[in-house]
This record gives sequence, C-alpha cells and structure tokens, in this order.
Amino acid sequence: MAIAKSFRNFSLNAYLIGIVLLAIVPVLIFCGFVVDRLLENEREMSRRYLAKAADELAFAVDQEIMGSVRALKTLGNSQSLRSKNYKVFHDVVTRTLKTQPSWSNIILHSAKAERILSGLHSYTEKSLATAEVASLLEAIKTREPLVGPVIAVPSIEKINANYGFGIRVPIFNDQGEVIYVLTAAIATQHFQELISRFQSTPNEWTRAIVDRFGTLAARSLDAEKFVGKKASQTLRNSLVNTDSGFANSVTLEGVEAYSAYRRAPFSKWVVAIAVPRETFEAEYRNTLWTLGVIAVLLLTLSTFTTVYFSRWLRKSIKEVADAAATLAKGETPTLAPTRIHEVELLRSSLLSASGLLKSREKAKSDFLANMSHELRTPLGIVIGMTDSVASGLIPDEEKPKVWEIIKRNGQQLLRLIDDILDISKVDASRLTVEKIDFSLRDLILAIVEDFSPRARERGIKIKTEFDAQAHDIIKTDPVRIRQVLVNLVGNAVKFTPKGTILIKLHASPDNFARVTVSDSGIGLTQEQQAGLFSDFTQGDSSHTRKYGGTGLGLSLSRKLARALGGEVRLVTSEPGLGSTFEFMFLANSASGQIRSIDRSTHSARQSSSRDSAKILLAEDSADNVTLIKTYLKTSNIEVTIAANGVEAVELVKTNRFDLILMDIQMPMMDGYQATQTIRESNQNVPIIALTAHALAEHRAEALKSGFTDFLTKPIKRELLIETVEKYLQP
Repeated sequence: MAIAKSFRNFSLNAYLIGIVLLAIVPVLIFCGFVVDRLLENEREMSRRYLAKAADELAFAVDQEIMGSVRALKTLGNSQSLRSKNYKVFHDVVTRTLKTQPSWSNIILHSAKAERILSGLHSYTEKSLATAEVASLLEAIKTREPLVGPVIAVPSIEKINANYGFGIRVPIFNDQGEVIYVLTAAIATQHFQELISRFQSTPNEWTRAIVDRFGTLAARSLDAEKFVGKKASQTLRNSLVNTDSGFANSVTLEGVEAYSAYRRAPFSKWVVAIAVPRETFEAEYRNTLWTLGVIAVLLLTLSTFTTVYFSRWLRKSIKEVADAAATLAKGETPTLAPTRIHEVELLRSSLLSASGLLKSREKAKSDFLANMSHELRTPLGIVIGMTDSVASGLIPDEEKPKVWEIIKRNGQQLLRLIDDILDISKVDASRLTVEKIDFSLRDLILAIVEDFSPRARERGIKIKTEFDAQAHDIIKTDPVRIRQVLVNLVGNAVKFTPKGTILIKLHASPDNFARVTVSDSGIGLTQEQQAGLFSDFTQGDSSHTRKYGGTGLGLSLSRKLARALGGEVRLVTSEPGLGSTFEFMFLANSASGQIRSIDRSTHSARQSSSRDSAKILLAEDSADNVTLIKTYLKTSNIEVTIAANGVEAVELVKTNRFDLILMDIQMPMMDGYQATQTIRESNQNVPIIALTAHALAEHRAEALKSGFTDFLTKPIKRELLIETVEKYLQP
C-alpha cells in the first residue's frame, strides 16, 4: 500500500517532467558556454587581425627609419668628412638631400653638440641654432642611432610641413670615438603618406603613429588637428608596462574604442589602430541573439518531444516496476518484450536476476548443507570418541590412536572456523599481514611432514624440489603463506587417489617467491575450472559427492595471496592427469638468519630455573579452567581461580600474583574493565588475554586496555607454556 500511495503522489510523468526541467539547466549552461566561446573566438580573431595590421605598420615605420640610418652611415663614411674638408662635404650633403624625398635637411654636429653645417644653408653661414638638443646629446652619450621627438618646424620650400623629427646617427673615428653626429630632419608628412598606403581594417576608426615620447607623428583621421599633440591618455597608460597588446581606450575625439598597439623595436615609436567599441561589439550581439534564438527553439522542441515520449515510456517502465515487485516477492515475473532498447535490457536483467536468485538460493542451500556436514562430521567423531573412552569401550592399547583421531578432527574444526573468519576479514579489508623473517624452505618441509602420514596411508608420495637460485630466508607473513600452501597441498592429497605430489620452489624475479604444487590426481573439467576460485564452490556439490570440503579453500587462498601482493592460479589441469597450481607472492629478502628454538627444552629450562609462581586465572567456564590447570600442572605453578572480573579485581587487592590469565567475555565485569581497574591501582603484574575473540581489532583493543599480551582460544599447550614462562622469567 505504501508503494501504491507513493506512485499516486508522484507519478512517472511528474518525475520525467522534473528530469526534463533539470536537464534544461545544464543545457542552458552549456549553450551559454558555447556562445561565450564562439564570441571569444570572434573577438580573438578580430584582435589578431588588428594586431597583425599594427605589426605591419610598425614594421614599415622601422624600415623607413632604418633606411635613413643606413643612408646617414654611408654619408658619414665620406672621405671629405674623414679629412675634415667641410666645404667639399657640404657639396656632398647638398647632392644627397636631393636624392632623399623624405628628408627636409641634413645637419652635421660635432661631438660637443656644435653645429658645423646644414644642407639647407650655405657653407659660409655659421650662426645656426639647433632646434632640439636633447636627442643630440643622447646620441652622443649612448653612441647609438636614435629618433628624436616630433617638434614644430617651419615650412620650407621643399616640404610644406608644420612638424618634423630628426634621425641622429653618431660617426666614429678609427679609435672608436664619437667625432660627429649626422642628423636627417624628416617631416611628419612622410609618415602621414605611409599610413595612407595601408588598407584600412574593417570598422576601423583611426590609426596613428606616436613617437617614443607620446606625441602624435601621423594620424589617419583629423591629422591637421591632432599631429604634434599628445596621444590619448589611455593609450599612453597602456604603454607604461607593455610594448604591445590590446586595450580599451578613449580616442582624442572621446570615442570609446578597442585599440591594438605595437612599439617598433628599433625606433621605439608606437603604432595604434582603434575600432569603436560599439561597432566592435555589434557583431557579437547579433551572433549572441542568433544563437540564443536557436537554443530556445532547440530546448522547446526537446521539451515537447520528451513530454510526448514520456507517456510511452511510463507504460513500459511501469510494467518493469510491476515485474520487479513480483520478483521481490520471490515469484517469477512475466514481462512482454518492448521496442525500447533500454527497457528491454532491464526486462532481460530482471529475468536473469530471477534465474540468478534461484541459483544462489540453491548455492546457499548446498553450502549450508556442506557446511553442516563438514562441521558435524569431525564434531561427531570428537564427541563419539570421547564418549567411547569415557564409557570404557576403548582398550588402553588403542587409546593413543583414539586421542590422535580426536586431536586431528578438533584441528579440522578449528581450520574450518579460521577459514570462515579469514574470508570475512578479507572481504571487509581488515586482514592484517605480518612481516617476519623465516625460512620458506623449512616452512615447506614442515608442511610436507604434516601431510606425510595421511599421504602414506593413501599410497601417495610427496616430493619437494628447490631451485638453487630460489629465495629461502624471506620477510613476509609465514602464517598466511602456510595457510595457502596447506590448502593447495591438502587439495592435492584429497584429490589424488594414488600417485605423486611435487612441491617445487622456483627461482623467481627479485622480491617475489614462486611455489608450484603438482599432483597426478583426478584433474578438473573445463566447466569445473570456470568457477574454481568462487566462494563456496566445489567441483561436485551433490549429496553423493565423493570428496568433502566447504568450497572455501581456493577462494580464500587467492584472496590471501592477493593480500600478500601475489596470486594463486591454476596452471594446468586435465581430467585423469592431475593439476598444477602456482602460488606467487611478494617476499623481500630478510636481513638476517633464522634461529629456531626448541620450545619444550626452553620451557623446561625456565621452569627449573625459578621457584613456584602464583597465577590468577580469571575464567567463567569451568571446562576451560580444568583445561588450563591441566596444561600448567607440570610447570611448578600455583593457580588461583576467579569466576568473573569482580572476583579477579578483589583477589588482586589482597594477594600478590606473578601473572594473570584474563578471559575477556565474563559476567558482572568483563576482562577489559577488570584489567583497566587493576592498572588504575598501579599494579604492573603481566596480564595476558586468553579469549575466543580472535579478530585483529580485538587484539588492538585488548592491548589498548592494558593487557600485556594476547592469546586466542583454543590455545595450544606449548604456546601457553612458552608465553607464561616468558613473563615469569626472573
């Protein structure tokens, strides 16, 4: 009913219309972005066009000036000037002036800025004043040709002009000293003609040539009015920090414009081309309006189209929703095909999901049945054998064999539980990997020794082969390495009725170790290989299967191998010919040698070297109390029992103990609280957690709470004694 009400309040049409409205926003943003980019591209193209025109004009200005500089340098090399025959040189100057249409005069100054002669005056006329001295002195000082400022000049017969400028060229003697300065006086009218030779750019307002002091030398618009005056303030401000660019400006007429400017590299004069802002932006507004109309039309069309097709989609999607609701009830949905491709894919997925759910239900049922079988089988053996011993049904001479059977099945139960816990830790990314130095060769030999009795019973021979260049002493997690190899070797033994198993340690690349396990067993079909490394998967999951197991071994092995930086893979397998598995993992070379310790000898030595010790055992399980006391019976230890954390705290207050074994989960007060209370009373006695909580986070929490060490149940006798003796050393 809740689902039906939800659909009644918010129909599919409402959602689809909402989706369309939400889609309009990013489309509008995108269209705006596209329009902005297009307009910016147009602006950039216009800027480049204006900048190119300014570059061409600036280049032409420099070419004109550099041509005059070259002519003056040639004139300065005249033999008459070198020999100081000024009368003859005056004749040379007069003839040269006739060949230079843009020059109004040629003037010769000494290195002391004194005028020696002028091409417009007779040689004998000496009292001549210099119109502009600053650039003359600058040329003498810098020893470089330069262009003087635009200044007012009187009109002369040759050129009718009101403004002009001088091009100053220093002349040197053979010792490199400045002895003269030759000046070519040029009317600004020449640059006015230069501007007129260049074609105007589209929508251009004006173009101008400005000297290096900011004075207009030529202008395409109203030259008579503005030449000789300062350029616009906005242009002069733009030239303060840059020699070229594109800037907003205001012309001398007060028109807002965009200006492209460029400073000529030799003369340092500036060329500027201005386009009115109104004209410049009119094209962009037209483009924006056109694109806006197109965008609105497209959005309107897409909206109406979406609303139209939403009615068709609603029917198909509602059918799929009904089918999903049917699937959620555990029933098989029926769904007619549709012409909408995506909905058809969804329909196929629902039908596939229905089949997958059925197969997973079967896999779950098979797994629970297998797990029940795998747990109950060893558990039944343990209970049955212990009951038979307790009832006196087992003769004394057979009891050692019975105890070995009980021990083996108990260990099998422990391995099953550890595998399930490890699978959950790997899937939750909480698996910890230790870094310990150990001998990989010794580890492999120990595994072979463990499996040898069972293999001999089945007529199987286990062989080992070690490459001479293979890694031996390595640094990684021996527990996880052993776990993977035990699974691989265990499978080889299980699935080899009779024959040979070869465990080979190969030479491998740096920082990697590679072990292969090959058998001559029953092998695998292609179908069995496909799901080999999946959780809870076995080659034969039927009730009549010949081989036991939970189907966790290979899946866990691969996950552990990847946690170790490696991989487990099936190299080859053929039915009736056996299989070969490869295990590769990161294995950094260890820094030192491995020293093994004989635990029984070590424990006996420690026990004999000290007096009787007092231990407090905080444990609420009477069976565990009996087990721990039995383990410690031969260790010269007096054990005091506390049934919960409260009793443990009270006993510590009134007694002195050398060591405390503390369970964590206890009534009234747990082990964490009891340990913290004992630590708060300044008790430094070693406290060892002895608990069935086996996850890494439990160990971390225990050590944080004040525990000295951490042991998990079920505990092996040798490990318990070794740990206790470690903390009871004098």
